[in-house]
Amino acid sequence: MSLRNYYKRAYKEKVRRLNEKNSPVIQWYYRLFWKPKNPSIPFLFDRYSKQHAEVFFIQIGANDGMEHDPLLKFIRRDGWKGLLIEPQKDVFSQLQKLHRHTPEVILENAAVSKTNETRELYHLSFSQSRWASGLSSFIRTSLEAQIESGYVEACAQKEGVSLPADKKDYIASTPVNCHTLDFLKEKHHLPNINLLQIDAEGYDYEIIKMVNFDKIYPDLISFESGHLSAEDWKACEELLHAKDYQIYVKGRDAIAIKSGCLDLEDFSGTLSPAKQ
Repeated sequence: MSLRNYYKRAYKEKVRRLNEKNSPVIQWYYRLFWKPKNPSIPFLFDRYSKQHAEVFFIQIGANDGMEHDPLLKFIRRDGWKGLLIEPQKDVFSQLQKLHRHTPEVILENAAVSKTNETRELYHLSFSQSRWASGLSSFIRTSLEAQIESGYVEACAQKEGVSLPADKKDYIASTPVNCHTLDFLKEKHHLPNINLLQIDAEGYDYEIIKMVNFDKIYPDLISFESGHLSAEDWKACEELLHAKDYQIYVKGRDAIAIKSGCLDLEDFSGTLSPAKQ
């Protein structure tokens, strides 16, 4: 391991330990020194948080809750409250450790589906690192595409783990408990949801279609758009525009903003308008 990578890893571990303690040091750091760039999705989260006294979220696919997580800074800095949903047991244990001193956050070891059921979750068989667990999906072809692109091999080589001799052995599956969003909202007695955050590796649009907007009508819906086919992306845009959302796309991510819920006067990004 290079000296640079050693210090990088040591820094990450230090930040994780501070977050696990919910340390005032990390809270003040985010308040005083962290500032998201304009335009970006974190900038929109930041602006929304400053314009709303209380924010309640549901995060689907929370993973370990820290690395590449878009919500942790706001949980620590602004006291955001919400429900974190993660189906992978090993990853969920890390999530529990991270938020053991965060009573404002509810944890659910499950996935979201159309019905309360058990489904197979596809994941890499040879690594539980953050990059690997983040690829897990109900859509096997989504994981296969990451393998065929060379991304999995490159990450495994960087991590120093051995790959199975046969590519068909790269993928394993695990049965996971699934619940509807309505069921989880009622189970945990959740208030109105301000933000729905989705990271489901190609399953994001399927989850958006499951939202019962009569019961859950978030001001913000943040999701990965990069895995969607052109056909699914078009259908997703049409659905969200019809529900009175504007959409901002940044790289492989997108955020839908319900009209009138956020002052965007100084936002420098371009939004596609809601349906008139």
